[in-house]
Amino acid sequence: MSEARPPLACDLGALTADERTRRAGLAARVAAQFREVRETSDGYAACLDPDPATVRDSFEWLLLERRCCPFLRLDLSFEPADGPVWFHWRGGLGVKEFLSAAGFKARPRQ
Repeated sequence: MSEARPPLACDLGALTADERTRRAGLAARVAAQFREVRETSDGYAACLDPDPATVRDSFEWLLLERRCCPFLRLDLSFEPADGPVWFHWRGGLGVKEFLSAAGFKARPRQ
């Protein structure tokens, strides 16, 4: 039996008005800290400095994003020895195109 996949659409109604405001603020603040954005085979990955405040904001954003975009596979990965943190947005068929339409694009290291 195949597992049903959630529709490829954001449902901001899954968040309260305060959570939508918080999500937008976190997204803007964290995205401003991206040192690099890479296109991957199934989505995008953004590199961040391992600053604890940015990592906390990234995690909070990830938790909110997970509720309104259940079709995404979201990861935070930590490189060894205080290396960079990678925020990954991934998924199945059509996710990369969805993310591109939402404004994601590769950006070289800054």
